[in-house]
Amino acid sequence: MAAWHKGPEPTDRVKIIETNGDIVLVTEGYENCSFVDGISLKINNTKFDDEDTYWCEVQEEYTLKKDEGYLYLNVTEPLQDPVEPQIEKLDLDPAVAIENEVIAIKCNSTGLPPPTYSWLLNDLPLPDEERYQLSESDSKMTIRNVEGPTKCSMATMQKRFNCIWNFLQDGDEMTIICETEGGNPLPTFTWFNGSHEIQGEYFVEPECDLDCTAINKYTWTLRKYDNGITCTCEGHHQETQSQGECQIAQKSPFVVTVQCLTPSNKEGDFVLIICKSMDGNPSATLVWFNETDQQELIKISPKPEESGSIKLEYDWEITRADNQGEFRCEATNIVQSSPLLCTYGPLNVQYAPKIQEQENDKTVVVYEAEDAELVCNMTSNPSADIVWLDKTKEPILNETNSRIIQETTQDTLIQSVLILHDVSRKDSGIYTCVANNSMVELLWR
Repeated sequence: MAAWHKGPEPTDRVKIIETNGDIVLVTEGYENCSFVDGISLKINNTKFDDEDTYWCEVQEEYTLKKDEGYLYLNVTEPLQDPVEPQIEKLDLDPAVAIENEVIAIKCNSTGLPPPTYSWLLNDLPLPDEERYQLSESDSKMTIRNVEGPTKCSMATMQKRFNCIWNFLQDGDEMTIICETEGGNPLPTFTWFNGSHEIQGEYFVEPECDLDCTAINKYTWTLRKYDNGITCTCEGHHQETQSQGECQIAQKSPFVVTVQCLTPSNKEGDFVLIICKSMDGNPSATLVWFNETDQQELIKISPKPEESGSIKLEYDWEITRADNQGEFRCEATNIVQSSPLLCTYGPLNVQYAPKIQEQENDKTVVVYEAEDAELVCNMTSNPSADIVWLDKTKEPILNETNSRIIQETTQDTLIQSVLILHDVSRKDSGIYTCVANNSMVELLWR
């Protein structure tokens, strides 16, 4: 029995072909492999993926003794005639550069052997500055902190179409320029927004006899519905016709709204609060905060290419600790670096009365003829009605000088004090504080 395996280590290798003398089994995906001259391995139509370590394993049929060996297959490119290098295209990422951001330019080329690369700026070597960074092969250049306006341009023969901007926002003034040099007679050209003709300002360079410059300029105030439009300049001449286009990508501000979708706020309910940015390019990053402790609760960050509305939901089971709590939503994008704020609250959480017991406060010891004070402290929302019961379980009325009930309230804190004047032994016993609101009735002895 014999088999061939592929892989660098015994634990990682894959069996690709095996035989017991009569039958040959080939693993799916390795149909280009076969046995020759007994158990030698033949690989047809070799590819770069075939480069790896190959293990030969043999085993005696009756004794089950094994032995194995390995070799490494190195696949190289076939010998070819040299091919002159040629640049196919330049890729710009992002397609629209913004001042102070980062762009990457990839030079895609062909040639044999693989060509080497050098980069020029205005026909001169790149300045020795850290913001210009090249890849290991020099085929990709990254520019950090882009300076000056970015131009989207197209050149056809002697015509040039430019749209120039630094950074666009809703309300900015935008100017697009289409110009040509030379021509006799001078060419004419027109700006279009989609199929709609734009009435720009056409003029010719003054005091010009030869190679004059003709310009068609259009200026308007940007609105958010201009985001993503493509303006096309069409040039016409009796000898030729050409066109160029530039896409306008705005970075619009946005507005933010907040809503709560829970009708009641009882302890134990689940409250859902929603923060929604109605617009924006790119979409807003939204964050919910608890105003009480400034804790970040939840956050959502859209993908860079996403624009338009976005919402962030946060839900939780409320407790009495959330009463009077306020929550803040912050929205930002690259235009709105100072957060837009919306708040929800304060929450009015309704909950049952709760006695605030203190250690050793259930037993009051006084001497005969002294006054006794029994204190009942609690929190409640809404406010609770409190009744004191005497040792016979009968309500104590605040009608006599011998038994006086005093109550004080501050927000959700309530204190009720039962004062017994000139006590005697017959006043000894268990007195009960009964508190109830619309949530529940609570007894305290």
